[in-house]
Amino acid sequence: MNWLKKILSHKQDGNSPDSSKRESFTEKSGEESKANTPEQRGQDRQIRVFISSTFRDMQAERDVLVKKVFPQLRKLCEERAVAWTEVDLRWGITEQESSEGQVLPLCLAEIERCRPYFIGLLGERYGWVPEPDTISKDLLESQPWLKEYLHKSVTELEIIHGVLQSPKMRDRSLFYFRDPGYLKKLPADAKLNDFQSESVKSSEKLTELKNNIRAEYSAGKLDYPPRENYPDPEVLGDLVLADFTALIEKLYPKSETPDPIDQEATLHDAYGRSRRLAFVGREELLDRMDKHAATSGAKPLVFTGESGCGKSALLAEWTAHRRESHPDDLVIQHYIGSTSESADWQGLVRRVLSELKRAFNIAEEVPIQPEALNTAIQDWLVKTAGTRRIVLVFDALNQLSATDATARQLGWLPFAFPTNVTLMVSSLTGESLDALRKRAWPELHVPLFGVDDIAPAALAYFKIFSKKPSDKLLAELKQAVPATCNPLYLRAVLDELRQFGEHEKVEVRAADYLKSQDLPGLFDRILTRWEEDFGAELVRHSLSLIDCARFGLSETELLDLLGKNNAEGEHEPLPRRYWTPLFLAAENALAQRSGLLTFGHDYLRKAVETRYFKSLDEWDDVRLELADWFETITEPTNRKLDELPALLRDTESFEGLARFLSDIPTFLRMREQPRLKWELHGYWLSLDGRYDPVATYQNSLDAIEGEHSHHQTGYVFNALASFHQDAGRYEAAEPLYRRALGARERVLGKEHPSTLLSVNNLAGLLADKGDYAGAESLYRRAMEGCERLLGKEHPNTLMSVNNLALLLKSKGDYAGAEPLFRRALGARERVLGKEHPDTLTCVNNLALLLSSKGDYAAVLSRSTAGHWRQESGCWARSIPIRLGA
Repeated sequence: MNWLKKILSHKQDGNSPDSSKRESFTEKSGEESKANTPEQRGQDRQIRVFISSTFRDMQAERDVLVKKVFPQLRKLCEERAVAWTEVDLRWGITEQESSEGQVLPLCLAEIERCRPYFIGLLGERYGWVPEPDTISKDLLESQPWLKEYLHKSVTELEIIHGVLQSPKMRDRSLFYFRDPGYLKKLPADAKLNDFQSESVKSSEKLTELKNNIRAEYSAGKLDYPPRENYPDPEVLGDLVLADFTALIEKLYPKSETPDPIDQEATLHDAYGRSRRLAFVGREELLDRMDKHAATSGAKPLVFTGESGCGKSALLAEWTAHRRESHPDDLVIQHYIGSTSESADWQGLVRRVLSELKRAFNIAEEVPIQPEALNTAIQDWLVKTAGTRRIVLVFDALNQLSATDATARQLGWLPFAFPTNVTLMVSSLTGESLDALRKRAWPELHVPLFGVDDIAPAALAYFKIFSKKPSDKLLAELKQAVPATCNPLYLRAVLDELRQFGEHEKVEVRAADYLKSQDLPGLFDRILTRWEEDFGAELVRHSLSLIDCARFGLSETELLDLLGKNNAEGEHEPLPRRYWTPLFLAAENALAQRSGLLTFGHDYLRKAVETRYFKSLDEWDDVRLELADWFETITEPTNRKLDELPALLRDTESFEGLARFLSDIPTFLRMREQPRLKWELHGYWLSLDGRYDPVATYQNSLDAIEGEHSHHQTGYVFNALASFHQDAGRYEAAEPLYRRALGARERVLGKEHPSTLLSVNNLAGLLADKGDYAGAESLYRRAMEGCERLLGKEHPNTLMSVNNLALLLKSKGDYAGAEPLFRRALGARERVLGKEHPDTLTCVNNLALLLSSKGDYAAVLSRSTAGHWRQESGCWARSIPIRLGA
């Protein structure tokens, strides 16, 4: 219940969703809107921090950071749609394990993945110095700088590689030096030898290292000075928390958190970047795509070719070049299968509509019902005719969900497009391609590699990793046709070979992989290799968890799921030292989107499912394991809301799902986020016939009503009423709206802004029910109250004027509606300007009224004067405004 109080305490008047205006036009216009176009969004939002320290003496510091500080920073990041990951390869392993020579290469690889974030902790120990003969030849070849530092400790090597040799690390690297006096107040069970310097020589090296760090700051090569002489681990925790809180606030201000449209686009942009890795050739195909896009009015272009031929990579490469060469275009790329939600045709359509709404100030709300979505793209694209060019790229239509027959039949995809729209789609053979061919759209076949393409592609790939394959290996690859003519097959083989340390045996390893003549067989061999190298149970468990998670799992989540209880019965995550080698091997077959790990393509997913899931019960076992883990999160965080209800639904844990959805804090969080708001309705549909949402939420209300103020419970009443109204349960919504209104009248007064908002919402419900008389009196009360309280040209007053006008228009009272529409338009022109989205909403509403009256001369007159602007998206149905939905 504490979390509910926390939510309600933030619902201050004028700032809560209960008092936000849902205008018909809500997006930015002009140059301002271009700042949020897909091509100008930032890279993946994540902070991945490497923690460097010595072994024996820093256990208490690492425990404070891992158990107390990092969870707070992770939560802070989540509030900003940023993924937080800490990487501490010291945690959970012994110094003896490190001396085996396996930790150093993992540390250096993880430092690369964490750039530019680095935490360095130094006490009085210099740390373990590996013997030169324990450093492999392969590591020395890939990291030649190590030859100059063969007698340095692993900790110093991390700092040299991670910070001192890299200018990019200057503004994200933080160092903390412990006070030597800490040795005089060690815990009773601590061994002094574990904290003292190993030797005089080690002490001298440590002093030199600290001085080098200080000198880097003095020379302006580090933005932050080392924090000197922290007295104990708890103070260190406070310092790290304060420093990284400030850094997070600076890099990712909460006010700049991307909205759901941007977050979804970021996932597809990240997938597109991953497909472009080592892209070579295909110049002729890229030229043909350029020519097609330059042809005004050209029909959509359909890309065909067998699975793995490189259609996704080709589309991603062309899209990236298109954005660079045509920055004013609105480019929307959607890779079906790249996320768990991307295969839903309704989600695809809503995403496109949301992008169009923002870019072109379209007044209409994005439809919710499937029948409305079927024609929405065509209707909305018409509104953009004659404006900036729109490029739509839909990859893998054949992967649309088969659970809805509408999806692959493509009834939602228009047959014709305005001349400013370019559409490119791809599909394998099947229902979707059959539907496309009925439209007689031109096709572009993407061929497999020719034999002469294999060596250049392999050379380009190995060059990324500063490696060069032998002529013998290139010859083997060319001899393995036709399998290696498939770009995905070739890349998967190269991914494996570039990790193989023994150069003289690479050809032998290649021959083993090349025995598989198709992708399923190849990925089964790859899973076998991973099991041999990293342990069958670790591979099975980790990949099964990733497969069953809806959006994927963060590394922190995965390590916790893979962990176990220690001798004291406390749960500990799997030490990263065991996970990192597997991840580095699988990295290019996986995808990391917004900090969540998932599969990079369906072939690996299918190989995992074929190998590890022999029955539906085995699937449910893993899903329930995930559900149990997410249920341990006490607060309704975004990750919990993303994963847990879907896991409960998919395992038919209906009682648990009903209990989860009926939790009021969970309900409020889901209603505040557009995607989750509508998913909430979908989850209740899966409970249809088992649990009644009206009765269930009434029980939840009864449980909390006496614990909160009338104003707070009024907010909950309003949110539940809006939920029922959205679902068409008007009879359930009305008493809740009336209770919300009554509570606010008693506590705040009859003309408080929040009270008037409740009046407005109840009026909207009565209008939906057809009770126009009841709605009109309430709309007039809201309008007159706002006029007295806020003034005649306040936005809330004009909103009430607009809503009353819409009601009168619906009643056929055109004479009463017209002066109200004109009043709202005139005021917004004066206050906001003629091109503001809210002004254009009024233009739209007045235009529709005049058209309904048959006053076409007035419409034409204003059109000639430039007031009716079809290119701004004004020709849309008028929509009353409901608040706190």
